[in-house]
Amino acid sequence: LRLCAITAARAFVRATVIGTSGLLAERGGVALGASTTLSVIRGTVSVSVATGEPFVAATDGMLLRAGMTVRTDADTYAVLTYFEGSTVSLDPSTTVVIEALGANPDGSTTISMDEIAGKTWHSVTHLANSHSKYDVHTPTAVATVRGTKFEVDVDTNEQGEVRTTVATTEGAVATSKAPTVAEPSPPAVLVTAGQQVSVTHTEPLPKPVPQPVPERAVSVTADAPDGLRAAP
Repeated sequence: LRLCAITAARAFVRATVIGTSGLLAERGGVALGASTTLSVIRGTVSVSVATGEPFVAATDGMLLRAGMTVRTDADTYAVLTYFEGSTVSLDPSTTVVIEALGANPDGSTTISMDEIAGKTWHSVTHLANSHSKYDVHTPTAVATVRGTKFEVDVDTNEQGEVRTTVATTEGAVATSKAPTVAEPSPPAVLVTAGQQVSVTHTEPLPKPVPQPVPERAVSVTADAPDGLRAAP
């Protein structure tokens, strides 16, 4: 039941914030049209204004800008809503950096973030034109999208290596290994709906595979005599 409540809260926050994030106004010295709105669903979120700066407690509705780092605690869920309507749900123990954020003179939009650790779920709006970009960088991979829904999970595999798993729910995500000096533009694979790919530093980029079936699902009965009822 708690999982259902969190999911419902996420959906409510997305719908509410998307409806207001496109306004061009000033709040706290940050232009809404070029900002990211933070929604704290549960727990404690910390923010650092720049690399090397200390983390401070964030507040619900806080406006963020490029260069800021966002970190969720072990029991925290939060949502970032970008100025053009795309949303990012942050799971517990997740750290992301907003690298680039803005609307360009040609009408395109640029959004780029680094996911240092943890798990995020992205719902990307249709990008304004062919010059628009939405990228997610991790220690081992780069995910580039064009209007889709996908998840990025940065964890450690059995060998102790950092691993990035990109799983697509809707649309397609071009995924490559993180660029290096030796290979600044590594080849990419296209991860389509229902597929996933896991990327490490040492292994070659694999082909996408079908996502595993969830081990457990939660169903909610709305017409139970005593109200909502959750069952495994």
